[in-house]
Amino acid sequence: MNNKGYTLIEILAVILLIAVVSTIAVISVSSNIDFSKRSSYVTSARQYIEKVSEARAKDRLHDIKSGEALIIPIEKYKLDTSDDFSTPFGKLLLDYCYVVMTNNNNHYAYYIFMLDDKKNGIVGVEYSKLDSDSVVDGVESIIGFGNINSSSRIVLDGTNYVLDTATDRYIVLTKEGA
Repeated sequence: MNNKGYTLIEILAVILLIAVVSTIAVISVSSNIDFSKRSSYVTSARQYIEKVSEARAKDRLHDIKSGEALIIPIEKYKLDTSDDFSTPFGKLLLDYCYVVMTNNNNHYAYYIFMLDDKKNGIVGVEYSKLDSDSVVDGVESIIGFGNINSSSRIVLDGTNYVLDTATDRYIVLTKEGA
């Protein structure tokens, strides 16, 4: 008698093969989704910095001298009319989201601080260095705009800045010891 069915071993081998391929596919898709979310977060950060840079170019920002830094809350620079300050991870905590513009002998550099309600964020990364690895999970160390005071220190590329002047629209910092 000639049996035309599959043995139990053959069926289990096919099921195992399907399980392995499915696992690899799910991991790959999950990784791509996370990379896309981080890339989108960085794109938003770049756009906020570009808005601040445009405002400086049009003389709409408080003027700072060499050795100073200006902190500008991003909530003043919506990306468009529908911008609700959301990220792919969650809603931005606006008190913890600002651009810091530094002036070093009339060479301006821009750094971004962003934090969302899921504790994902970018902490003091300079515009030209922003990439998907700039977004970190579990951020705990951003000083809120409203909490910057005379004892606050903000470190940008190894340089300490301290409070000089504060208003409800901006904060001016100076290099520590200057």
